[in-house]
Amino acid sequence: MKKVSRRVLALILSAIMLCSIGVSAYAIEPRYSEYINSYTGALNTDSSGKLSVYVNLLATGVMTRLGAEKIRIFEKNGTYYSCVKTFESEDYPAMTKSGHRYMGIAATYQGTPGKSYYAVITLVAEDNTGSDTRTYTTRPITAG
Repeated sequence: MKKVSRRVLALILSAIMLCSIGVSAYAIEPRYSEYINSYTGALNTDSSGKLSVYVNLLATGVMTRLGAEKIRIFEKNGTYYSCVKTFESEDYPAMTKSGHRYMGIAATYQGTPGKSYYAVITLVAEDNTGSDTRTYTTRPITAG
């Protein structure tokens, strides 16, 4: 009986410890495909409400196209969020590169202090054998 209760107690304590680990605003996703090894993302703000989206993408090899296809910024209005800014690689060619394995991307948007925002980033990695896309959503933050 004591062995069983010690094991249950150890299991409960392990679960509590895992749940109490702080969640970072800058998260790393595990390898997802033959093309994307890992990626990180963050949404930050300064005191004026200026938002900065940062994305780092690591491919499994040198790609013919690597980066962000689209970055969308959402603003909370009442009880819902709506898209207030979209950056697309067709309009911002620096969002993707050719001949690279690593790509760092940054985009800024002037938000309104006190309002809540989050970003959705569509990432792409492509070579001559195929491609993969992933979507990364940042946590919401309050501008300013």
